[in-house]
Amino acid sequence: MIPLPTQRERLAILAVHSKGKLLDDDVDLTVVARGTPGFSGADLANLINEAAIFAVRRGRDVLDALDFAEARDRILLGHRDSSNALLPEEKHAVAVHESGHALVAALSEHGDPVAKVTILPAGQALGVTEQLPVDERHLYSAGYLHDSLAIRMGGRAAELVVFGAVSTGAADDLAGATALATRMVREFGMSAAVGPVGFAAERPTCLGGEQVTSRPYAEATQRLIDREVTKLLRAHFHAEAALPSRPAANPATG
Repeated sequence: MIPLPTQRERLAILAVHSKGKLLDDDVDLTVVARGTPGFSGADLANLINEAAIFAVRRGRDVLDALDFAEARDRILLGHRDSSNALLPEEKHAVAVHESGHALVAALSEHGDPVAKVTILPAGQALGVTEQLPVDERHLYSAGYLHDSLAIRMGGRAAELVVFGAVSTGAADDLAGATALATRMVREFGMSAAVGPVGFAAERPTCLGGEQVTSRPYAEATQRLIDREVTKLLRAHFHAEAALPSRPAANPATG
């Protein structure tokens, strides 16, 4: 197994693949390396090529920071299709949703800084709030994970504050928050009720042609984990309880 490159190694790989390319003064490969955690060497080479393609399409022979940003979004999110333009009311709803993520992230003590907010659809995403870590972490504190949960809930909270109702736009956020909260309770021992124990993720096994999921704890423990996960998610969702009394509105119509 060859591990993925670290931030310092990504910087060296980017320097190799950018040779022969003209880079604008606003291009900082250190920032590019920070913003590409999880990228392999091949991914970084593709990033340089995609940035060059964006520059050519703009009629330029010099790659600037915008080219790298567009290339990164293309790799992470997918192709941006102009035919997938949002309706005005949808664009408003997505803007409110993403502003919730950005505001909570900006106000979080342990959250990563916000690097970009967009409501231009790309791939399956209608909008994205990107955070750029200052340093590459190997350990995550409880404060960082709790702030991550709050940031994921920020979009749904913003919808409730502005519209008094919710939409389907938070489905991925809720799934990610639930997965993170489950690991905090089940694997990281961050629940006082469950205690300082760590259970590995459930692994499917095959038995007689059927797939069976086994877990190394009792059914009562599973119910306790479920309660603690729900409690943890609700604890990071303060906006719903603080909503003023107002008639519910359709978030698609604002």
